[in-house]
Amino acid sequence: MKVLISQYIRTLKERNELDLLLPNLLLSMDIVPLFTTQTGTRQYGVDIAAIGKDPEDGVRKIFLFVIKQKNLGMAEWD
Repeated sequence: MKVLISQYIRTLKERNELDLLLPNLLLSMDIVPLFTTQTGTRQYGVDIAAIGKDPEDGVRKIFLFVIKQKNLGMAEWD
């Protein structure tokens, strides 16, 4: 099932698909989006900011997400 979901998410477009799905996925993990993507506003490189407990260590953290359709590595980041 994870493979199927992963493949489906990879087919989503960045705008009006992936950016609409991610906040709902975060909420299902008890991570609350503080703001989400908006067209025409300055976001300083962050599409979604959210706050909640990190599933790996249980510590409350701020999560910053950049939504891109393809893989984004350090070489492309700059």
